[in-house]
Amino acid sequence: MKRGLVFIGFFSLLMVSFQNCSQHNFATQQSVGESTTALSKSAGVQPATDFTQLTLWDNQNQQILDVNLANGEMVAFEDYGSVRGAKFCLTADELTEVKTILANSSVCVPDVDLKNAKDQICTMLYQYPYASLSNAKDEIKLGERTSGCDQPSDLCDDKGGMLKNFSASVLKNLEQRKCL
Repeated sequence: MKRGLVFIGFFSLLMVSFQNCSQHNFATQQSVGESTTALSKSAGVQPATDFTQLTLWDNQNQQILDVNLANGEMVAFEDYGSVRGAKFCLTADELTEVKTILANSSVCVPDVDLKNAKDQICTMLYQYPYASLSNAKDEIKLGERTSGCDQPSDLCDDKGGMLKNFSASVLKNLEQRKCL
């Protein structure tokens, strides 16, 4: 009998302590508006041409592809960079397409409002980037999110969608792109 009462008491306590977890609008009403404002007021807008290296992230195969923007060669690194893999090549049209996307793009890095961030409750979330841009001193992972409150860095306007579609197209037929 005592075990039954202890079990019921413990179960009731457990249910009450997780009661707010099912309320999905717990902190999103305020944070959605703030996130949209933060993205439009970006902390940094940098021309994509400032970056010399494009890396495509192939999350299904756990590899990254370093794209040489001068000649279209792509070197795969498996296990997200720890093992050098095969070499692939972009077609001339694909190389022109990605150069055009980057030449007319800027990278928007969202502003983080630290004053309001301390009052937010964020979900645990990690979203892998679809690509990254780097140069000698900086690397920006496009589309990466480290929490539910994050606004990812990406190419401004619709250019992020264009680069994401390009990346998906290249990765879809990757085995057909082996260099001769």
